[in-house]
Amino acid sequence: MIDTALPTSLIGPMLEEQLASAGVPSKVSVLEGRLLLVDLGESQRAAAEQVIANHVPLAAAELTRLATERSNEATIQDRAASALATNTAFLAIASPSNLQILNQLKAITRQNQGLIRLGLHKFDGTD
Repeated sequence: MIDTALPTSLIGPMLEEQLASAGVPSKVSVLEGRLLLVDLGESQRAAAEQVIANHVPLAAAELTRLATERSNEATIQDRAASALATNTAFLAIASPSNLQILNQLKAITRQNQGLIRLGLHKFDGTD
């Protein structure tokens, strides 16, 4: 039996697929946040240990990437909300100067970039 204290967030279909492709039978159990693999032969045990050792950094990196993307999405949405006030203020200027127009054009370009990211669900950045 392999009993490892992998966080539940790292245990999922991706790990089960990797174990299956390594020839480890699908006898995966999760008990109190621990991954249990039972009734394994010696070669299956070695294969499972290797898969788990390789999986943990990959899964942790994926969780980090997802957290970053969620944070970036929230940042873009917050910027969109504040852009309404900025744009309303610009529209209230009767005769904007060339500098104000240039600054607004830059602001609109940034806002448009955020809208494109929202539309494409591409949150690897916020620019």
